[in-house]
Amino acid sequence: MGTKKGEVTLKDVARLAKVSVGTVSNVLNRPTYVSEELRSQVQEVIKKLNFEPSKDYRRYRRGRAINIGLCLADMSNPFFMNIALSAEITARENNAGVVITHSGEDFEQQERNLELLKQHRVQGIILTSVTDSEVNFRTSLPRDFPLVLIDRVPRNFQGLSVTVDDATGGRLAGQHFRHLKFKRVAYVGSPRFSAKMKSRLDGFKTGFGQREKIGDFSLIEVDDWNFSSGLEAGRRVLKMPKSARPRAVFCGNDYLALGILQEMTSSNVRVPEDLAIMGYDDLPAAREAATPITSLRQPLNEVGELSVKMLVSVIEQKKLQQKRKIVLKPELVARVSTLGR
Repeated sequence: MGTKKGEVTLKDVARLAKVSVGTVSNVLNRPTYVSEELRSQVQEVIKKLNFEPSKDYRRYRRGRAINIGLCLADMSNPFFMNIALSAEITARENNAGVVITHSGEDFEQQERNLELLKQHRVQGIILTSVTDSEVNFRTSLPRDFPLVLIDRVPRNFQGLSVTVDDATGGRLAGQHFRHLKFKRVAYVGSPRFSAKMKSRLDGFKTGFGQREKIGDFSLIEVDDWNFSSGLEAGRRVLKMPKSARPRAVFCGNDYLALGILQEMTSSNVRVPEDLAIMGYDDLPAAREAATPITSLRQPLNEVGELSVKMLVSVIEQKKLQQKRKIVLKPELVARVSTLGR
């Protein structure tokens, strides 16, 4: 026997359907904003509870949606754009608006963006900080402000975050090279300046296995993570004596791998016959390169989706969780640049 009409609220529907109140509101007001699967899930609960829309749900109509800020470190990087697209879709499904800002890897611009988001009266912020230091955003945001960090999270951060396990990604890369029986390998990145790059390096060493023979492993440090840095790293590899040159390189991201690939191609060095190359992130450019690049795929859609759901939940509950850290796992995608054709 169904529940008597008039006794059921939006919150009851949301609780049983395991979605936010905003999602229920969207199903009632803007069904096209919600995926067919989620819409059916909510409608089934509405029918089961005999819910009849009333004044209770009108409070959540357009104009009363949650507004959140998304402060990205670098929107020119497809890595962050993929996260932003997923976050925007999830926010829409949860009756939330998104204000997006771009810091350009600049600390002062990040401070201005955080201040701008507060002026827009967002109720919470999702942040990809320009550095790994908590000081660099705590100067702009009070500790009780709803905040979710993604990608770059300080080691001792006490709050909400969604990250990908960089050490596991590095370990998978090292195991892949070990399985292919490469003897001399190199890591290209900036571990001194980035905790994420260091975690990938540490995991790589674990996966490949430390060897006693000098020259089996070399570190090629770069100042940036961009394509130009990859070109420079490639030139440095080519300047090494052939007897000391690595047989395979693991790059801290796909841009570095693409730069090295182009330098090898321009110098008629065969990939992977003479030099195997692996990247990290699995960006479209890596998949679509003339020699498709082996890479570690990060679940960027999940990062965007989970960070929004976490933030919306905190805002709706009007209380902060002391600490909740979601750590996702990367996936090795092996292609021609290490396996050959």
